[in-house]
Amino acid sequence: MGVTKRVVYSHNFPRPKRKNWASDEIRELVSGKAVYAQVGQYEFVRIPKRLIADAMRICTVIAKPKGLEGDGVTTVTLDDCVQLPLLGVIVISRQLPVKKCKWCGCKYEATKKHFRKRNGGLDDVCKYCRRADDLVRNESFDRRLKMRAAKANQSARKYGAVGHLEASDLYAKIAEQTDENGNLLCAYSKQVLDLEGDWHIDHIKPLSKGGENTSANIVICHPKANLSKGARGVGWLAERGIDHDRLPPDMPVQKRLI
Repeated sequence: MGVTKRVVYSHNFPRPKRKNWASDEIRELVSGKAVYAQVGQYEFVRIPKRLIADAMRICTVIAKPKGLEGDGVTTVTLDDCVQLPLLGVIVISRQLPVKKCKWCGCKYEATKKHFRKRNGGLDDVCKYCRRADDLVRNESFDRRLKMRAAKANQSARKYGAVGHLEASDLYAKIAEQTDENGNLLCAYSKQVLDLEGDWHIDHIKPLSKGGENTSANIVICHPKANLSKGARGVGWLAERGIDHDRLPPDMPVQKRLI
């Protein structure tokens, strides 16, 4: 089953010389001049801004795609645009091919971006599940995570903090902070972290200030970011414009870890 596309109308075209917007003039202006671009599950069609008003009378506005706010962009569904061809707007309704991961059940575009190559085709398991599985199978890495969890638990006992961390909690946190390209990102600076290198476990609300030693209160971060934060909590996050409620970053969560 394909993923239904949305059509986005913007105004990156020069204004026409004539002010009259009869249907024939609209058709003449748009024909051969619309720019099509495909990004993820969206298909963008750029046409003159003035045409948006006509489209708005016909189509139902759904939402503005993330990252395009303030660009005069309006989003409408294909089903609501049955009359747009009458205005000379060509709507492409091709469906994007998608593939369902055999392990987590998530659906992604059937491309090498989300699935590894396998036997001349694509793997049945998404890259994110494979990566998490590789981590679980790596015994030396597993020992390192157990040691890190034990160190965090030791600090928690020192401050009398509630909660206990296991290696599986760290696996889950790593998956949460891994982007769609398979990179582990610092929760604070968004820098790419090396799993085999140096990275820190940080308690968002410090243990010394009543923070809990639980998965909900920890993030994976760059050593410099952790040292900069120190024992400061939400106040340090606010100073840098980091939303405490959105930590760790809003990224795809890996469902199959161990």
